[in-house]
Order: sequence, then structure tokens, then C-alpha cells
Amino acid sequence: MRKHYKLVSGIACIVLCVAMIAFGVYAASTSLVKFNASVSFTPSTAKVKIFGGIAGSKEVLNVADNSKGYYANNSGLSTHANIEKEEGNVATFKTWNYGTANFNDEYTETAGQTHPDPIYFFLQITNTVEKDVDITINFADDYSDSNFSVTCSYAYAKNTEIGANSTSFYDITGTDAPLQGTTNAKINGDYDGEATISNKVVDLTNIDTTLSTVMIVIKLEVKDADESIDSNTPFNFTVTIANTSSNN
Repeated sequence: MRKHYKLVSGIACIVLCVAMIAFGVYAASTSLVKFNASVSFTPSTAKVKIFGGIAGSKEVLNVADNSKGYYANNSGLSTHANIEKEEGNVATFKTWNYGTANFNDEYTETAGQTHPDPIYFFLQITNTVEKDVDITINFADDYSDSNFSVTCSYAYAKNTEIGANSTSFYDITGTDAPLQGTTNAKINGDYDGEATISNKVVDLTNIDTTLSTVMIVIKLEVKDADESIDSNTPFNFTVTIANTSSNN
């Protein structure tokens, strides 16, 4: 009887352990869930071409496979995708409503990786005229109290160095941002570095953008893999591309 009791209790203990492990795996796979993202652009008289892309999410692992990208061009070419109107030489770019994005939870937790891979937003802005433009990025929140960690980097080069007629993303090096599959020339062959986010603003007005292409990479990471992020969590920012005061 005593042996039978030990056997039953042992089996019950094993079943309970398995159930707890299964629940832990389920919780880990569902706690990171998803968030909702959008990028808006302020009306501008600047003549620019914009590519937007995302990589690292569960839906889009690298930007070469991006089917939810963004393209807009108000530089006088025949294609005017995502241009709402042009009145008084001011172009209104449509908002890039990416929608829901999921962190890729298909990773093995190790000592070196306790979080899913980051998600990257790419913005490639090509200035097609000999007038400098100021680029700033305004985040809706500072995210310091959220489960997001946000950093911003950039690279840029003159269009003559990389070709002015790009139909996709240029390649950049020196970063772990997943730009696999890009076939265009590299921007300067290197990566220019981090852009400081100060009071929710990234200021890139110090860059000489005349006839230049700027690649902006916004990296979004999870701070705590055990805290949930639901689909109602917004990640929104606004890109302002404006002629400098010296051009007006």
C-alpha cells in the first residue's frame, strides 16, 4: 500500500511539473504578444523620396521580405504613391499605418539571449535637389517607463556615391540591423553611429542632405520578457522633413 501511494504521488508530482513547465512555456510565448505601430510625416515643400520598412518581427524577419513597406515620392516623378495632395507646393504624405507587429518569440532562451530579437524600423530618405533639408523625429512617448527600449542610428551619403535612382534599400554595415538581401551599393561603406533621443526628439538637422540619402534605423527592444505587451500598445512617431531656413 505504501509503495502504491509513493507511486501515485510520484506520478502526480511528475504530471504537475510537466504542467507547470508547459504553462511557463505558454506564458513565455504569449507574454510578448504584439504592439501597434504607425509613422506619420509632416507636410513638406522638400522634394524627397521615402522608403519605409520593418524587420525582425515575427511576420517580417528581414527587410528584403518586407511586404508591408512604405514608399512616397514628391520629387516630380510620375509615381506619387502615398501623396495625399499637393497644394501650394506642399506635399502631404500619407501616414504609414503598419498595424500590429509581433516580436519573434521563436528563440531558445540562453544565458546570452533572454529576450526575442529586436524589431527595426527603417526610413531611407533621399533628397533629390540641391537644397538642404532638416530631418527630425518626434516620438509620441519617451518609453522610459514602458517595456520598450528605443535607440536610433543613421548613415548617409551623397547620391553620387550610391546612385540616385534607387528602387529599394541601400545596404549599411557596422550594425546588426537585418538588411539581408539588399543589392544596392553601401552608404559610405560604413555606419555613422547613434543618434541621441533627447526629450522624445531625434535631431538630424546637422547633416548636409543636399543631393543625399539618409538611412535612419530605429531599434525597438523588449526590456523584460516576462511583462506583456498587448496589441493596444502604441509605438508611434512623426518624421519632419523641412527645407532649412536658409533655403526659404
